[in-house]
Amino acid sequence: MQKKLIILFLFTLAFAGYGSLSTNDLLQSGGGVFSMISHEGQNALNMHFTQEFVLDDFSCGAGLNLVFPESKRPPGLSLIEFRYTQYDNGLWGVRFGRLANETYGYGLIMDSYDSAPVSTYFNMNNAGFKAYTRQFLPVGIYSMFAGTGVVGTRLTYDLFKMPGLDTPLIAGVSYVSETDGVVSGNAKINKGVSAYSVDMGFKLIQPWMDAYLEYGSLSNQSNALALGTKMDFGEIFDVRAEYRMLGKNFVPGFFNSSYEVAPIDISNYSASAMNGYFVGAELSVMPFGIVSVGYEDYDNADAVFKGALALNDINGFSGVLSYQQILLRPDIPYKVSGTLTYPLNAYTSSVIYYEKIGDNDESYSVAYKMNF
Repeated sequence: MQKKLIILFLFTLAFAGYGSLSTNDLLQSGGGVFSMISHEGQNALNMHFTQEFVLDDFSCGAGLNLVFPESKRPPGLSLIEFRYTQYDNGLWGVRFGRLANETYGYGLIMDSYDSAPVSTYFNMNNAGFKAYTRQFLPVGIYSMFAGTGVVGTRLTYDLFKMPGLDTPLIAGVSYVSETDGVVSGNAKINKGVSAYSVDMGFKLIQPWMDAYLEYGSLSNQSNALALGTKMDFGEIFDVRAEYRMLGKNFVPGFFNSSYEVAPIDISNYSASAMNGYFVGAELSVMPFGIVSVGYEDYDNADAVFKGALALNDINGFSGVLSYQQILLRPDIPYKVSGTLTYPLNAYTSSVIYYEKIGDNDESYSVAYKMNF
């Protein structure tokens, strides 16, 4: 039973996109915060400022880290923190620094990859470079590599215009590999793993609805096929519905937003072949917050629902609330967790960490942080 729950947890972790949010989704263009950082048992106070600068097609981000006492500054935490620099004119673009929300194809092998998720500060060891161009249509070229060891490349080709639609049928092939592995405890996992996908899709309704077919394969000899639609209304609302045929031991969205902090060890992962549905939706009502939900149901696995709500200054509260329930399994409790921040004055906030698993008594703790 315990092994089954672990496998189920790892499987749902692969769908980290819909139904999951973090405070990173609410980040503004600049600001600062006090935080306690720890390295090799040594604690220090970090006064951290960030600022983003945008000028036409060029943008960059920087930070400042003041550590008290200075003698306990962790390696990799620079006084002046470079976060990224980017140029993107719509036809070609380059970026150096933190890579986030990287998706190749329609997400079957890489979905919203982040080179530095849930980082208190940005370490340049996690910096990466990406570039793309569509100036040579019908060919599109995309590439990326991160200091974490994740490398990817993608080629697309506009085949022909779909009958009755003023939109091309686009074919693509993607390849992503992990060269260095991810540190997990005292070992590195996933070193030398790779994945590739082949996809074909077109705009079913211009400019916001795609229909697509994608085939993916992992280096553990597992394969999958996804047929779906994806609707994207800018940064406000998006929804995805897919029918998936997952081969034995296939991990959908293997390189995802949680990969660098909670990766699935592909060499020890075990799951049966299964067919089923995945549906996800996300609504942004910024500056107030974001709502994200995800549902998956496979023929020989329990259906799972996940939901998350990110609040941005609602009656003073900011933070993230998450809910997860394995449906039709009363023996497996639901889980509610969250982090809420409430300002006490112009410089001090109360931070509440909350968790409730099933009918057990909820637990919470309160901390304080300085804002400026």
